[in-house]
Amino acid sequence: MKSMMTVNDRVQTPDSSSSSDSRLTNSPKMDKESYYCSNYYMKLFMYIILCLLIVKLLRKRAMIRRSLFIKSILLAIVYYMTVSLTTQSYYLEFIVLATAILVVHRNTPTQKLPINNKAVLITGCDRGFGHALAIKLDQLGFKVFAGCLDKSGDGAAELKDKCSNLLHVLQLDVSNQSQINSAFETVADNLGNYILWGLVNNAGICYIGNSEIISTADSLKLMDVNFRGPFLLCRKFLPLLRRSQGRIVNVSSNAGLAPVALMGAYCCSKSALFMLSEVLRAENERWGVKVSTIVPSGYKTGIIAYDKTKMAEKWWAEAPTIIKEDFGQEAFVARPKAGDSDEMLSADISPVINSMIDGLLSQNPQFVYYKGFLSRCDQGFGHGLAVRLDKLGFIVFAGCLYKDGEGASSLQKKCSTRLHVLQLDVSDCNQVENAFEKVKDILGEESLWGLVNNAGICYIGNSEIISTDDSLKIMDVNFRGPFLLCRKFLPLLRRSQGRIVNVSSNAGLAPVALMGAYCCSKSALLMLSEVLRAENERWGVKVSTIVPSGYKTGIISYDKVKMAQKWWQQAPKQVQEDFGREGFFINTKYTDSTLSSDFSPVYEAMIDGLLSPEPKQIYYRGFLSRLIPFLYSHLPYCLWEPIAGILTEWDIAHVEYPMYITVHLIRNVILCNIV
Repeated sequence: MKSMMTVNDRVQTPDSSSSSDSRLTNSPKMDKESYYCSNYYMKLFMYIILCLLIVKLLRKRAMIRRSLFIKSILLAIVYYMTVSLTTQSYYLEFIVLATAILVVHRNTPTQKLPINNKAVLITGCDRGFGHALAIKLDQLGFKVFAGCLDKSGDGAAELKDKCSNLLHVLQLDVSNQSQINSAFETVADNLGNYILWGLVNNAGICYIGNSEIISTADSLKLMDVNFRGPFLLCRKFLPLLRRSQGRIVNVSSNAGLAPVALMGAYCCSKSALFMLSEVLRAENERWGVKVSTIVPSGYKTGIIAYDKTKMAEKWWAEAPTIIKEDFGQEAFVARPKAGDSDEMLSADISPVINSMIDGLLSQNPQFVYYKGFLSRCDQGFGHGLAVRLDKLGFIVFAGCLYKDGEGASSLQKKCSTRLHVLQLDVSDCNQVENAFEKVKDILGEESLWGLVNNAGICYIGNSEIISTDDSLKIMDVNFRGPFLLCRKFLPLLRRSQGRIVNVSSNAGLAPVALMGAYCCSKSALLMLSEVLRAENERWGVKVSTIVPSGYKTGIISYDKVKMAQKWWQQAPKQVQEDFGREGFFINTKYTDSTLSSDFSPVYEAMIDGLLSPEPKQIYYRGFLSRLIPFLYSHLPYCLWEPIAGILTEWDIAHVEYPMYITVHLIRNVILCNIV
């Protein structure tokens, strides 16, 4: 008997003997001479437009790169349709013209803003990108606050020697809240006549190893430094950045966009950071704060220059016996062929530094700069799945946040004795450990076939309005919990060549304003699934992700008035002044009438992920679950942003959003068509 743990077309080809001229001559609507005359003027008109576009690009880069690309393609298509009756040779001509515009656009220097009285805070200045950027900005005339992990270290000393007295070295471990608070006070006290113009979240660490080999503490440290730190820094410094209408530059990685085996926690942290940038851009557009993300790859920064032998010995000493038996000691020493080879890494980091400066000084910075080579069963899905699996004959371990609550009692009444209710708060390491021991004891000789990470929470509000504790709680429940559970139960799943099913959201694929922490957590969870699939393929363990949308699960059924009052009381005075009390109270306009109570598509996807011989990697279920990520990936931001507003449509401070969004959409469409 298997056991299951659920946590919450038509083409017309012309005759080759008939020419385009004969077709035109026989046309009843237009003779040959008049057609060519009109075609001449059409070509002239199009060339004039192309010339004007190029001239404007030479003066000032277009606001949105993707919109220019789409306009170029559309222009080529329209022009091709105009001349297609006469000859097919124009096809290549106009594709070349459209491509030329794009090339000019990409290589046209953007108009830069003056540096007068601007200050920038940079994290991770001990070495690498941060160190070089601090020196470069100091040379340009910025007042630089260089955050270093070790204020007394060699990197900090070198900065002091090379730079002017405008540079201030700060002791800043981005994972330490007290050091962030101290850095904020130091920056505020030393600004003088300067304005804080930019925050560059550059600090980052990386360890290489299987997700089960790297110790839990070091895995969570990766998340703290690479995501939690930038998140806390943005919350702390955004009030100052709003005053200056400044910039945020986050340094992510291509590992945050595509899974890399043996870099699981790093991939998840950078994926979450990438999503944080997208959400912050949407939330702070009205303040004039612009957010850019740098995606570097293949640079020699020293991020993986730690002592791998020493770390491997440490992880080996801390690893459970079953992990040692499965992997063997040699697997604990990571020797990446490409990552450690100097020939594969570039020592010239100037492209990245130039991108950072462009993000800080360009009038219209790019959103993303690519540089380099290459759960819970009390309610919702979990509750219904537990009942269905019990009826199918599984031994079900149903993890509930409240073991004695109504949801748990309902399960026990509906199900057979094969179902076992466990007390399980996925964010509590002790409860995860206790759940593991109980599962082992009850199973005996039976095998654990599946782990369903379904538990999740969501709060709605601006990233600065939701309290720090509640924001981090979302990350703990939605990502940290599934991460810990996978680490704990994978040894059992390897024995059975079982399944992992993680319940994410389309909010992890497309940013949604006012759901920042939730988007980041679900983006990290999606990346976790991808990495675990790559790492555990050799063991026969298969990993699937469910992406539901538009279901009435109760995930946002918390008391919004009570939470708003709590957040208002905890908010800094400056945040209260900027948003106003009404800005803390949010209601959903799309309520029960637009949410589905029929969870069967999700249940079927979960069961397919558990029982299908070849389960899908991702199951999209529900209203717009595929469309929203598709639109986000393919539309220019000026069109995506108002569409996203229509799809979510939060009612904030009694603003009539339908009218606002309609006007906003028209404005942005106009902007998209004006270079």
